[in-house]
Amino acid sequence: MFLNDLGLHRLYHQQSIDLYELVIARHRSASFVIASNRDIEEWLGLFDAPILGNSALDRLANASYQILNDGESYRQRLSPHRALFEPKEVLDDPTSH
Repeated sequence: MFLNDLGLHRLYHQQSIDLYELVIARHRSASFVIASNRDIEEWLGLFDAPILGNSALDRLANASYQILNDGESYRQRLSPHRALFEPKEVLDDPTSH
C-alpha cells in the first residue's frame, strides 16, 4: 500500500481511525509506504486521536526504513515552464539534465 502526501492536512477523527486500522491490519504482514513532506516528529500532531496516533506510529516505527529525499523536486525538472525557474546557463549545460 502506498500513502502519498501524508500530512497535507490534519486528519479528521474518522480519518485517524481509518489510518490506524490500516496500519494495524498490515503490521508485520504487508508493506506500507508513506510519502510525506513533513518530518516524522510532526506526524503525531496530524491525528485527531493521539492514542490512535501513538499506537499506529509505534507500529510503523517498529519495523520501518526511513528514506530521506532532500533533492530537487522532479516536478520542476519535468515542467514545460522550466525556463521560467532556471537561469539560462543551467538550461544550456548538458550535464545538468
